[in-house]
Amino acid sequence: MYSEVTVVFGFNRKSKSEKANSEGSVPTDIPQEGAVPDDPSSEDTAPTVVSAADSSSEESAPQTAQKALPKIPRLLIVLLLALGVGIPGGVLGYSFLDLQQAEVKSKGFIEYAQQSTQNPRDLLHGTSDRAEFEVAGDVNATIVGTQELPVRISEGPFSKETSVAITVKDTQPPVITLKAPSLTTEMGSTPKVSDVVTSVADPVDGELKLLKSEPKARGSKPGAEKFYDEGWYLVDFPESVGEAGSYTIGVTACDQHGNKASQTLSLDVTDPLDGVTLEAKTDVLEYSNKSVDPITLVTCSDPKAKVKATNLDISSVGEKKVTYTLSKGKSIHKITHTFTVCDTKKPTITLNATAVSIDNGASFDPFENVKSVTDEVDGDLSRMDSEPAENGGGWFTVKGTYDVNKSGKYFLTVVACDKNGNRVEEEYSLEVKEPTAPATTSMEGTGAPGATSEGQDYVLNTNTHKFHYPSCGHADTIRSYNRQDVHMTREEIVARGYTPCAHCSP
Repeated sequence: MYSEVTVVFGFNRKSKSEKANSEGSVPTDIPQEGAVPDDPSSEDTAPTVVSAADSSSEESAPQTAQKALPKIPRLLIVLLLALGVGIPGGVLGYSFLDLQQAEVKSKGFIEYAQQSTQNPRDLLHGTSDRAEFEVAGDVNATIVGTQELPVRISEGPFSKETSVAITVKDTQPPVITLKAPSLTTEMGSTPKVSDVVTSVADPVDGELKLLKSEPKARGSKPGAEKFYDEGWYLVDFPESVGEAGSYTIGVTACDQHGNKASQTLSLDVTDPLDGVTLEAKTDVLEYSNKSVDPITLVTCSDPKAKVKATNLDISSVGEKKVTYTLSKGKSIHKITHTFTVCDTKKPTITLNATAVSIDNGASFDPFENVKSVTDEVDGDLSRMDSEPAENGGGWFTVKGTYDVNKSGKYFLTVVACDKNGNRVEEEYSLEVKEPTAPATTSMEGTGAPGATSEGQDYVLNTNTHKFHYPSCGHADTIRSYNRQDVHMTREEIVARGYTPCAHCSP
């Protein structure tokens, strides 16, 4: 029944100082999972983390004399041995029984590290004040999980070998170092990982790997609820930063043993066009049939912003709206500006003469003294016999009264109005004179240019039935469709119903 107990002849007890050093207080650098029990027989004082060692020692009947003799008190056994073999036998019996109940337990778990710097004996404590123990191995702190540490327990000439379950745990989360607690960027510009994170590292494994999505855990094991092939971290950016405002960027890190850490930082998205203005150089434009570029009419406060505009038609008067589109980066603003198109330029009247004279009784057309009436935009204005009740378009007419059969001086007024209502007037005088007697003598070689015995050159106005010398200024104002150049005698022309021009008196 006691086959596992080894009897050693001679005692090899340690001194009290050595025993105190080997079984002293719990080192402060070892995480505690249970208090060291004062009473070895107490069932509530075992460390909670070392469950595998506890169960194996309880289920192994040959290792424990107390389990082999559960009904016999230890003191009674010692008394019986003392009566049978004497006092020394009683002492040996007590040592034998105490050894069977002596245990070595873990003080707590070991923190995962690149290398172990702890004395294995510092990780354990014995439950018996008399028994001593020696550690026959070491703990590999670089491997997370449960490891069996071989232990020899001795008391007097007796000893036994057992093992204690030591758990190596990784409890330290990764360390995330951000570049700043907040970040500022413009609309549509997503920051890079390098703008957010300075480093993401595990205290033991070092730098973690950046991934696009969380990987699948390989499983779990003692000391790690989840474990992965390698440590990783993710940076979670907002889906869209197309509008100005505050957003959040999240950073999640996980080491290979499932320890996670996370941090967030605020992302302030600004609008690069905030505060940018368009200022019109003028609000009033002159009526014209020429095109104008609306962009040349405004000044943008940000020279880096791009400006586009809708068309602007200034060929008609009134209010004209132009929509300007400002863009910079991903920001787009629309600004509408209203221009007023005005026609401030009057038509231009050109007369052949400011003073016209005719013979008494001669025919006269007051429009013949009007060389042209034009508007800068509308062009030639239409002749009207009288001023129309409604404008309707550009026009001109001649106002005034005169009597060709009554000698005297009269004043006529040319009135012109463009399609937008701009009016202008120009006055000229008409003098009706008594006719002079024609010359009865002529000398050879004299006469009007082009004159011959058979006739001479004249210009006829088929509309007014006036005839002129070709050199007459009024002849130049006759419209082409009313002009006729002839070579005839004066009598022939008069016989056809034409009257001489009062200006050149042909």
